Amino acid sequence: MSFPEYIVKLVDDIAKHEHFIDYSIESSDATKRGENFTGKLTFLQLAGRRNENPAPDKIQLVLKTVPSNRNQRLVFQAVTGFKCEVEMYTKVLPKFIAFQDEKRITTDEKLLTLPNVYATVFDEENDHFAIVMEDLRAKNYKKFSRSSNMTSMTYDHARLVMAKLAQFHAISFAMKDQNLGVFNEIVRSGTLSSKFMKDDLGYEILNIFEHSLNALENAKHKELIDDLKTTYLEWVDKFSNEQFVGGSGVLLHGDCQTNNVLFQHKANENPIDAMLIDWQMSRFGPPIIDLLYFILSTTDKSFRDQHFTNLLNEYHSLLSTSIEQLGSDASIVYPKSTFDSDLIKFNRFALIFACVSVTFRFADERHILDLDEYAERICKGERPKLILEFDADTEILYRKALNDTVADVVQYCGIN
Repeated sequence: MSFPEYIVKLVDDIAKHEHFIDYSIESSDATKRGENFTGKLTFLQLAGRRNENPAPDKIQLVLKTVPSNRNQRLVFQAVTGFKCEVEMYTKVLPKFIAFQDEKRITTDEKLLTLPNVYATVFDEENDHFAIVMEDLRAKNYKKFSRSSNMTSMTYDHARLVMAKLAQFHAISFAMKDQNLGVFNEIVRSGTLSSKFMKDDLGYEILNIFEHSLNALENAKHKELIDDLKTTYLEWVDKFSNEQFVGGSGVLLHGDCQTNNVLFQHKANENPIDAMLIDWQMSRFGPPIIDLLYFILSTTDKSFRDQHFTNLLNEYHSLLSTSIEQLGSDASIVYPKSTFDSDLIKFNRFALIFACVSVTFRFADERHILDLDEYAERICKGERPKLILEFDADTEILYRKALNDTVADVVQYCGIN
């Protein structure tokens, strides 16, 4: 696999910084067809000898770049998302870590941990884009993998993610309470994502709604989705509007789904830690957005019937503990009553995302139009469907999952 000169130099600089004097690089593609609309991932292994150490050594890295296809960059706003992620790793998240470090929180109690980022490049003028970070597989982190008969993330995995989100959101609440100026500087900087469910998916949302309307069996549920066809853009704007969000506003991860969480496992495969990755869609909004995004995209009805309420209660309990740990009064900055009200206040997000998440959950590489072709046709003024028709077996599974998910949103999110 060949790389542009600036990538070669970047990796060479990393090798020198890590004291390699004789090394080779192996690479392999980490992006499957239909994945990573806004980026390309490559695994790198840098192997050789370090200064004053004749024993062979290696480091494993992940290289992230924007798509080479310029139409794809334009249609999916890849450069905008990449800039957001670079800013998150180099400016925003370091401020969060510095804030928690000021509280003298010990290593074992850190609320926010990140992979080691070796280098970033964002040079739009010269078309240079790169993030190089540690490959967490070397520390036994990996994505959650559903078995053939599993349709939901396990409770142990889900609890870890909810805990990570609680700790991450707690920093926002405490920072906002204690240093509002710094918090506002972050969320109003213009670097955070503002493209969620608007320009990045565009009219594809309407295609998803149409498919949903054909699949839903309950007449009331059909009416709810039919109404969203004309109102969803208004709702999307509200989800990040400071006045509408009010005191619930925090910095969100923004894309908390299966592909963007890595789990560390023991030998017996029980998860012991989770790490949030991929910060391209980070934005301002209420915590419930991250929580619903995760739960609806990773679980099935059986799981939600057993654990939905418990997960939210556990989240708020740990959030409160973490806020107190950072020196603020959780009962003032985000009481449970406000959290419960937000579940109802933002229930239209849950309804919109129910349709989107179920569609993409069942759209594997067989059902997604080639992204280069899709982007080229969009740039020509055509209106192709990104998600192709499901085969008969997939359509049956999709319909059941959609009806179950919309019914759960109506039940659990207070839609009358």
